[in-house]
Amino acid sequence: MMIKYTILLLSCVSLQLAFPTDVPVDTVETTAATTAENITECDQISQDIAKCFVSVIQKNLLSASSWEALLMDKNKMIEMISDLENASCIVTSECLTVKAMKYSHDSIIQIGHLVYEHGFDCLQKEYKNIETYWYTCSNSSMSTEFLPIEQLEFNVICAGSKLECSSEEQLVLIEAALKGIDIFKTLGEYGQLQRADGQSPSENEDISTIVTNIAARLK
Repeated sequence: MMIKYTILLLSCVSLQLAFPTDVPVDTVETTAATTAENITECDQISQDIAKCFVSVIQKNLLSASSWEALLMDKNKMIEMISDLENASCIVTSECLTVKAMKYSHDSIIQIGHLVYEHGFDCLQKEYKNIETYWYTCSNSSMSTEFLPIEQLEFNVICAGSKLECSSEEQLVLIEAALKGIDIFKTLGEYGQLQRADGQSPSENEDISTIVTNIAARLK
């Protein structure tokens, strides 16, 4: 798990995490067909969006030997980011799930532009050293009582500042990584809201705070 966060620091791996590609398109189609009568309109829209994203990403993966190979191929990644940006997968909807997917999509596009248009030379140059920087920073903060997300944010800023690159490249890649962490934070809160659905008010007193936090991001 830590290596995924390490790669996240200076890459677009959040594409893989937000829209998993290990689910075959035909599986998505079958699931949609067999459950169509039992799902809500929001569920159907969400499934259609997921199917669209999976199709775009799988098309780009066909020419790559692995995710890591794709992530380190600047031209292919720029092409995939462009495909995602122009795929028209996202539709207008008041469904919270659809808004969460749109937020992820827009954030991933921003991350992609930052990394592959402004920070890729630095990423390529320092790629083999990232994990060392990451663990050095993690060890240096062991005496600090960070929450998990705070630890990730600290490691990102700390490791990013150690890159042997220009300050502009450091800042761009740190910004991209923090945007990636914000995706996890937002979707984690959204998942917590889903799990709390149906609970009594006494059991979900903090849900109003979660809703407020999500609404601030899902505009």
